[in-house]
Amino acid sequence: MCEDFNDDEPCSIYKELYYSTDFGITWSHLLKYVVDFEWGYRKNANFSKNRIIASYESNGVGHQSYGSFKHEIDLT
Repeated sequence: MCEDFNDDEPCSIYKELYYSTDFGITWSHLLKYVVDFEWGYRKNANFSKNRIIASYESNGVGHQSYGSFKHEIDLT
């Protein structure tokens, strides 16, 4: 929470998406202001198992709002 930051540091609360290719030893940042995500894998489908489908706020700033629909959401 914001109380944990120094007064000199800006505080914004939002969801981020990270991924690991070595079973959680190291993590790489993918997106900020994530609304939702899902593995893009389907059994018997003809595409890579290494696919993530995510919706996010591409222009997100400040605290991320929850519980209301936003038409500015992007899908990547």
